[in-house]
Amino acid sequence: MMVDMSTQNPRRALAHPLFWIALVGLVVNDHILKQAHMLPGVVTGKLSDFAGMLVAPVVLTALLRLRGRAGRMVACACVAAVFTAIKLSRPCADLVETVTAYTPLPWRLWCDPTDLVALSMLPLAWWLCARRNEAAVNVRLASCLRAAGLVLGVFACAASSTSDERYIGTAFLFNGTMRTQTVRLYRLQTPLDCTRPIDDPATWPGREAFALRTCSTLDPRDILGLDQGWRDLGSWAPMKDGFSAEPADAGAPGPTCEAVLLQADGLQPVVVTWNGVSPMVFTGAEFYGDTANNDHGLILEQAGQRLFIDGTSLLRVLPAGFTPAPADCPNGER
Repeated sequence: MMVDMSTQNPRRALAHPLFWIALVGLVVNDHILKQAHMLPGVVTGKLSDFAGMLVAPVVLTALLRLRGRAGRMVACACVAAVFTAIKLSRPCADLVETVTAYTPLPWRLWCDPTDLVALSMLPLAWWLCARRNEAAVNVRLASCLRAAGLVLGVFACAASSTSDERYIGTAFLFNGTMRTQTVRLYRLQTPLDCTRPIDDPATWPGREAFALRTCSTLDPRDILGLDQGWRDLGSWAPMKDGFSAEPADAGAPGPTCEAVLLQADGLQPVVVTWNGVSPMVFTGAEFYGDTANNDHGLILEQAGQRLFIDGTSLLRVLPAGFTPAPADCPNGER
């Protein structure tokens, strides 16, 4: 009688070198590379997704001792269903965040349909769980690798990177779309006179008054500081309530009035102005779009192929009425 040897030990794949490569990559990426900002967020995000789609089915199969083809199918289907739901549905992601907020390992999730490309790793995870022959290793070593792989695998899948970023500034743009956007920010070449009206582009010299300062690639839920005094204060302990804003200490940098011009593919050039707005310290600004209850932030939104930005009570958004002068992005900018 033919026997499927892969059904005898559902933890067999935990000792495979390929599983350990993915596991180590997942841990290093989530808890070192993301925290150190050594790579763009779009890169570290995709690395976590690809590594997780190999590690999670193997760990689930071993944890629940799922056997045979049916067991592998259940593990892969469960992982794929949850991953797809949180990447396509903000309410589903919010539900998972709410549940994990009551555990020692809260999650922070981002909706991004492009992350679904990581599902291509599931056939490799299936193959690992279905292997008939284990690599030739010492029996005791294999047993230790399985035990360590299960413990570390559960931790790696459950303990995602959760630290929130802290910023100080006056105004920011939040990418509320589900796609990566490149936003070009122009500033006036001469300081504004804060005693005069600043909310009428018709009174300005024209497009030559603005100079390109940054070209920023914003992943979904990324933040772009708009004022000259904007600073990144680094990571902070995770907050269960998401976004918060507190008054900054007296003497925070930055002029009290500014005007910037924003341009992006699909976005008609707009001028953002503000006057007499006090700087704030923002924590968890990447979750701003969940509540949108603070007037220091603008949301970049999408309708079809068109992008748009609505103003707030503090930040006025006006059509520029002109296209800024062509310019290359400054060297060293994203």
